[in-house]
Amino acid sequence: MARTTILDLEVEVLASIFEFVDDQSPRSTAAIAQVCQQFNSAVESIRYRRVTVQWHGTKRSWVDSKSRIEHDWQNPDLLRGLRHLTVCRGDLPAVIDEGEDQDEDELDDNSKSNEDENDPLASVGNPFGQLKSLLRDASNLKTLVWKVGYFPPYGITKALYDYQPKAKLNLFKAERLASPVGLLAAEAALATLPSLTTFSMTASHGTCIEDHMTFQVVLALAPNLKFASLVSLPLMRPGDPELASRWRAKPELWFPKEYADRKPNSALRHLTLDGWCLSAETLDYWSRYVNLTCLESFKCSRGSVYASFFDRAPQLLTSLKHISLNLNPQERNEETSAAIEQYIATCSALSSLSLWSWRGGVSLSTVLSRHGPTLTALHLHEREDSWYTLRDTLSLEELRSIRHSCPQLKELTFDINRTSQHLRFEEYRDMMEELRKFNLDKLQIYLDCGVPWLAETGGHYNHDAKPVDDRRMPDVVDGDFAYCPGDNQFWFSSPVRVRPRTSENTNNELVAYPPSSNEQMCSFLIATWKTVFGSQTQGARQLTIKSGEWERLNTPVLPRLRVQRDVRVCCRAWPHQRDDKPGVCEIEIVCCQGEHKRRFTSR
Repeated sequence: MARTTILDLEVEVLASIFEFVDDQSPRSTAAIAQVCQQFNSAVESIRYRRVTVQWHGTKRSWVDSKSRIEHDWQNPDLLRGLRHLTVCRGDLPAVIDEGEDQDEDELDDNSKSNEDENDPLASVGNPFGQLKSLLRDASNLKTLVWKVGYFPPYGITKALYDYQPKAKLNLFKAERLASPVGLLAAEAALATLPSLTTFSMTASHGTCIEDHMTFQVVLALAPNLKFASLVSLPLMRPGDPELASRWRAKPELWFPKEYADRKPNSALRHLTLDGWCLSAETLDYWSRYVNLTCLESFKCSRGSVYASFFDRAPQLLTSLKHISLNLNPQERNEETSAAIEQYIATCSALSSLSLWSWRGGVSLSTVLSRHGPTLTALHLHEREDSWYTLRDTLSLEELRSIRHSCPQLKELTFDINRTSQHLRFEEYRDMMEELRKFNLDKLQIYLDCGVPWLAETGGHYNHDAKPVDDRRMPDVVDGDFAYCPGDNQFWFSSPVRVRPRTSENTNNELVAYPPSSNEQMCSFLIATWKTVFGSQTQGARQLTIKSGEWERLNTPVLPRLRVQRDVRVCCRAWPHQRDDKPGVCEIEIVCCQGEHKRRFTSR
C-alpha cells in the first residue's frame, strides 16, 4: 500500500490546516500558495481571511490593498471567509459621532430588533455606513482592528455588538474628537463593550485632563480588556492638582451610576504608561482602576525615576512576567540606582526584560544571575543623548555571558558604536559570529547616528574632500534605491575629534563619525543577516537595525546645527518567502522620519 502524503488530502482538509497556519504566521500563507497547484487551490479558498481597508477621499469609498472600491472587493466569498478586518484611516476626515443623545442602555440583546431608523451612519455620504453593512453581513468575523485614529462611532460599536458578538475589537491610538466634561455616547458604549480586548489612546496637550479621564473609565469598566496603553504627551504626575480636582468635582459625568461601587478591573494583563513617572504614587494612582496584582506585563517610559517605585512594586506587581522600564539617568541618584538593583535581583523570574538607559542603574551580572535561565527576550539599550560622549555598549565578553546564561533566549536588543563611517562588516565580524551561536528568532541593533559629529560640525562638510571609501557588499546596487538625500548626503564628510565639554575627562578625545549612508546601512544589514540567520531554516529570523533613537518623536536639539533633515534610519530584514532561496532576505528601509520607505530583495 502506497504511503499517504499531505497531497493525498482533500482540498477542504488542506484549507482547514492552512487556516491554522494563516492564524499563526500570515506571511507563510503566500509562500504555501507557491508550492504546488493543490496547495494554491487550498489557499485560494482562505484568501479572504484577512482584509485591510482604508478610506479613499477621491473615490469616496473604503478601498482594499489593491485600491479597489468596496463595490469591487466586497463579494459573497469575502463575506463568508472574512475573519480579520483591519480598518485604517487613509485620508478620512474627522467625523464626530452624532449618537451623543442615545442611551447607552441600547447596547443590549434586544437592540438588533429595535434598530434606529434615523441612524446617522445610514445618511448619504457618511463613510461608516459602508463599514456597518460589512459588519452586518460578514458570516464569522473574529477580529476587528481599528486604526482610524479616533474612537469608532456609536453605530459601529453597536453593529459589532449586535452582529459580531464573538469578535474581538483592537483599538489603537485613539483620540477624542471632542472634549466635553463627560463621556460621549460612543465612548460610553465602548467602555462596556464585551469585545474590546486591546485599547490604546493618546492624551493631547490641550485636552489632557479629559483624555485621561476617558481612558480611566474604559480601563476600569471594559469587562474583557487585556491590553491597555496610554501615551501622555504632557508628562504626568499622580498628584496633578487639576486632574484630582476635576475628577472629584463631577465623577457622575464619567462613571455611570451603576458602576459607582466598581472594583478595580481584574481582566487586564498588560498596561503601558508613556509619559508617567516611575514612582509609588503612579502605582497607587492606577491601582484604583486596575488590579495590578493581575498584570503579567508592565511598561513605563518617558518619565522621572524614583526609588519609591521599586520599593512599592513588589507589593503590587506580584505576577509580572514581562517588564519594560526607561531608567532615565538624568534624575537618577545613588539611592534610586540601589533600589533598581535590589528590585531586579529579588523580583520574580521574568520571561522578558527591557531596560532603556540601564548602565549605572543595574549590572548585567544581576540581570543574568536572577533572570537568565527564564529569559526569552532581553532588550538593553542606551539612548544616544550625549553630544560629546559615546554610549557604553556591550562588549564581546558580555555578549558571550548572555549566551551562556540565557539558554532560552529568542529575542535580543543591544547597541553598537560604529568604528567608522563605512560600516564595514569585517570590523564587527567577531561579534556577529558570536550572535550566530545564540539561535535567535529576532535581533535588534541600535547604531549611533553620529550625534557627536553633528554637534561638533553643525552638519557642515567639506565639498573639496575626496569621497569616503565605500566598500559596499555586492548585494546592494544603485538600482535598488530611488533618490533620497540620506543616500549620499555625507559622502564627502570626514571624521572629527571631539573633546568633552565638561571638566571630567577633558583629556579623553573621541573620534566622531558622520552618519552612514542608507546604502552602507543596507549593506551592513544584509551581511549581518546572512551571518546570524543565513544558515537557519526555521524561526522568524528577523533583523532590525536602527540608526539613532528611532522611537523618539523628534531628533535631539544639537548646538550649532543648521536646518537638517532627520538622519535616523530603520532597516529590517527577514527571510525570503520561498524555501528554495536559502540565505536570501527581504529588506525594508525607512528614513527621513518615515517619508521614504523602500523594499527590495538581497542577492
